[in-house]
Amino acid sequence: MPSDAVPHLRWTDLPVAALPLGPDLFDPAVTFTCGQTFRWEPVEGAWIGVAGGHIVRLWQEGRWTCSQAYPPGFDLARYLWADFDLAGWAAAMRSRDPWLAMALAAFPGLRVLRQDPEEMLFTFALATASHVPRITHMVRSLAAQLGAPIAWIDGRLYRAFPTAEALLAAPDDLLTGPCNLGYRARVIRRLAAWYCERGRAWLSDLAARPYAEAHRRLQEAPGVGPKVADCLCLFGLGFAEAVPIDAQTWKVARGLFGSALPTRTLTARTYRLAGDLFRQRYGPAAGWAQEYLYHAARTGRLAGLAAR
Repeated sequence: MPSDAVPHLRWTDLPVAALPLGPDLFDPAVTFTCGQTFRWEPVEGAWIGVAGGHIVRLWQEGRWTCSQAYPPGFDLARYLWADFDLAGWAAAMRSRDPWLAMALAAFPGLRVLRQDPEEMLFTFALATASHVPRITHMVRSLAAQLGAPIAWIDGRLYRAFPTAEALLAAPDDLLTGPCNLGYRARVIRRLAAWYCERGRAWLSDLAARPYAEAHRRLQEAPGVGPKVADCLCLFGLGFAEAVPIDAQTWKVARGLFGSALPTRTLTARTYRLAGDLFRQRYGPAAGWAQEYLYHAARTGRLAGLAAR
């Protein structure tokens, strides 16, 4: 669809909805910048992003999180994992683990998001051996070059994340040049071709499977290793026990578990062991614990742990 064929709207045209989530239960500034999502930005006292094909504007008024979305039908409660009892879980964790207690105190209101699985598959396939600013740049470049236009709002055009079909059809020079993928273009093209043969039903089926099976089967896809599979499990498929382990989280794991990890090197074996140790220590929401510890470590709040 050409960009001039989509609606031209104003935020003042759109209805407002509200969820009972105050800053202690949802902090947009932390949640949207902690490395799990890459298409949100602050705009005049609110946050605007594109999620699952919807343009969304969020802001807080007292104990409420207010939102507007186009097109209608965006499930904000599901996106913010609002049925997860963050207050109760945090209270239990504070008394169990001093390091996680430090992270919870530093970033109250950080929520793990439940995002579009297809977008998460390609986003985190791009994220291997990269960092948050670079990932953000690649994801936004892909959307700008290949995403379908959704609407103009207050003079700005918003686009969806590109479909697997759009990624597969994109010319190599577009992926490596304007989209800034470099060598990752080959990875994304192979993954898109593989995924197009299976479709969204494949991901929907995995969401209904046990975590261990979903994690294993995701790694059948080209370019998807244990960490990418765990990112998709946690942020896309809603497995709260999934623990993505990158270099930063590996440092945290070594500080937490010490001699229980037999080597200083992150291998397939030590990846599995570290994930199991996280789950033993933090229980069925180990993925939430990981996200707090990861963000605290990358922002320098757990220097004492890394030095142990």
